[in-house]
Amino acid sequence: MSVNAKMDSNNRPTLIGTLNSDGLTIVTGYANPSSHALSISDGTSGSDNGNNNGTANLDDNGVAVCCAESNDGSGTIIEIYFDSSHNLLIKSS
Repeated sequence: MSVNAKMDSNNRPTLIGTLNSDGLTIVTGYANPSSHALSISDGTSGSDNGNNNGTANLDDNGVAVCCAESNDGSGTIIEIYFDSSHNLLIKSS
């Protein structure tokens, strides 16, 4: 079953990312409906399941997963990983 970003009434997509365990599966991000805080997993080391050759995964509607620029100075665009509980993986310093 494919996961697609939900769209609001202005056709703006919800947050989607890539599953950290396989680097391919699209996962929706979750937020608390009362606080509007994004669900996260802090202090995680993440994983390196590739970067799809620098091309962001797209859902069936053509919405790209979240991406960021690599912090190694290379300028490489990398996909943002979520875990199977829909938590954004972060590493705070």
